[in-house]
Amino acid sequence: MLRLALRRTCLAPSQRFASALAGLKSEVAPKQIDPAGIVLTDAAVERIHEQNQRDSENPVLRLSVVPGGCQGAMYDFDWIKKPNDEDRVFEKSGATLVVDEQTLEQVKGSEIDFKYEIKANSFQVLRPGDANYTTCSCGSSFALE
Repeated sequence: MLRLALRRTCLAPSQRFASALAGLKSEVAPKQIDPAGIVLTDAAVERIHEQNQRDSENPVLRLSVVPGGCQGAMYDFDWIKKPNDEDRVFEKSGATLVVDEQTLEQVKGSEIDFKYEIKANSFQVLRPGDANYTTCSCGSSFALE
């Protein structure tokens, strides 16, 4: 819940607004992205749980980076039974995502989301603030500079 209290003073309207914003209290925690790890969004967790209800034989989501596309690399999501011994495991609310070490080097600090769109529903890798990351115009492939 956000609470905003405006004080009637002799300040100009813009100064009153700035003063009120300075006193703004928020109970919403800032989003934290681990630069060495991967974060699952609530939408991704929900989609993993939905898939697990349909197919409990392959409950783990694997993210891999594979060669392809016009930029040189593509993300590949696959459902597997269990992680390999050398996989890095990321969990949130009972949903499991695994990546191998090579993939982790290319996606660390990312957020895995699930988007419902007219064209297709899909998992997506979001890379906030990564200036060395470029995608093609359709978003299917990427390159790290």
